[in-house]
Amino acid sequence: MIRGLFRYLFTDQIEDDNLINRHQSQNLLTINWVVFTFWAAWSLSTLFYLESTTEEIRLAYTLGIIALVTGPVVFLALKAGYLPPARLTLIASTIFASGVAVFFLPQSGEKFILLLMLPLAVSGMVLDRRGLAVVGIVLVMIVVADDLLAIREGGIQTGNPFVETFRVTLILTAIIIILLILNGARRQDGNAYYEEIEQIKTMVQSLTDITPQTDVTELHQRVIRLMRNSFGYDFAQIYLLNDHDKFSRRVRAGIRSMEELPERDMFSLGDANARSEAARVRQIVQVTAYDPPGRSHHLLPSIQQGIIVPMISKGKSIGIIDVQRVTMVPLTTEEMQTLQIIANEVAALTVLLGHVATRERDLREQEAITNRLLAQLTSVQAQRQQLIGDAWGQYIERRGRSTFGYDLTDGRVMRAEDMTETMRSTLQNGEPFITIENDEKLINVPILLRGQVLGAMSFAVPVDRPVTERQIELASTVALRLGSALESTRLLEQTQAQANRERKANEISNLLINTTDIDTLLELAADNFNDTLGAIQTRIYIEPQVFSDAEEPANGNNNSNITYGSPTHTNGDGP
Repeated sequence: MIRGLFRYLFTDQIEDDNLINRHQSQNLLTINWVVFTFWAAWSLSTLFYLESTTEEIRLAYTLGIIALVTGPVVFLALKAGYLPPARLTLIASTIFASGVAVFFLPQSGEKFILLLMLPLAVSGMVLDRRGLAVVGIVLVMIVVADDLLAIREGGIQTGNPFVETFRVTLILTAIIIILLILNGARRQDGNAYYEEIEQIKTMVQSLTDITPQTDVTELHQRVIRLMRNSFGYDFAQIYLLNDHDKFSRRVRAGIRSMEELPERDMFSLGDANARSEAARVRQIVQVTAYDPPGRSHHLLPSIQQGIIVPMISKGKSIGIIDVQRVTMVPLTTEEMQTLQIIANEVAALTVLLGHVATRERDLREQEAITNRLLAQLTSVQAQRQQLIGDAWGQYIERRGRSTFGYDLTDGRVMRAEDMTETMRSTLQNGEPFITIENDEKLINVPILLRGQVLGAMSFAVPVDRPVTERQIELASTVALRLGSALESTRLLEQTQAQANRERKANEISNLLINTTDIDTLLELAADNFNDTLGAIQTRIYIEPQVFSDAEEPANGNNNSNITYGSPTHTNGDGP
């Protein structure tokens, strides 16, 4: 409970991106309670002290009222997040309380400087140099008014009042000067660090959302906007080196694409100018409008100062960031470091995005090649499946049927004369599935050969028997092996038939070659063709004239031909 109360009393509610303002608000809240406690303790000690004078009692009441009014007001203002009103209220109350104490107390001197130190200390913590100077002048005026107007009642003055006023004023002036120096240096350093932090935050916010899909030109445009909006430069551009150490590409504000420079506008890494020098020595180079034309010719009209920052990646310059501004502003070490950090980060991202773009281009080319190969493979597979289908169609037709199948019933294999609708669905779908028919559970599995459906098979099990995935997988494997076995058997039969045909052809060829008489040769040919091919009639007709353009023979024979034929046979038998 005590910890919670302490946290409530000494924690403000200000929401400000400025870290200095947040710290000042927290310090002001603590100072408010210190001042409140100081004035309250002063008042209570004076009131309970029996020998206090009338002026001291009046002062105690005055300070008590000031503490009771200003303390809660400042506290509530800070809790609500109103820093400037709370700051002015606290400073005004301390000045007023110190002035009242000076006027009420009986004597003035160096010891009363302690009363005036309180508003000086508070002002030195929360005000800038101008505000602190104003507070110092007001306090000096209070001291001078106290001594010159002599408004004390019943007090005894000793010595020269002007000398005492001069001494007090001199001491206050020395204290004010010291506070001005310390306060100014502290606030200047704080503002410088805050600006640097804000610049780094802006840089991080600009570069953290870079994705592999971000274009290099978009990255460079963000950097140019960062230089102009956050760093206050009037002009910015980026040059990139090519493989031949020439600055051949440029990005400017408002240009959506990277500009390819003409040959006359290119410059090399070894040229004697400021831009090449920055990339060559890998250090920031500053240029002014008063430099020789060889160094400042790239500056735009009305530009007074230019800064060239090298973009370094893995110890090698890949480009430069050229920023320019109209006014001459000294470049601090911190700003130079920040600019170099930004340039190095941009260089690393530029190289990375370049690699990503190259990989994406290679990937697209590989995808195009892969798609072409897949299309060719699909075409080959389709042709292969067509060949398989045609081969099996011809094979089945030679067997005298369009389809054939077998059933195993009661341990006997019987020829299946028809195809059930379930089997037909299996052929169409090409996937195994389970149906229930006539109190039986049928496992229907397609017979596949290289992805082509050759047929289907089904297994009947009792309806109350569960069928597992392993059983379906086993059935599919069996069907797949069956398809391979059918193809092997078909090929074997074709091979055997081809070998038989070759053997018969060789026998006939040998028989014909060994015959020396033309008539006998033709008769043997007709008979063997009739027997081998199963023909019912064979005729051989020889007419050489159709193959020659020569004139007719001198004897005038117009029908010189030989015709041989075998008798008409039925099933290979004679008439």
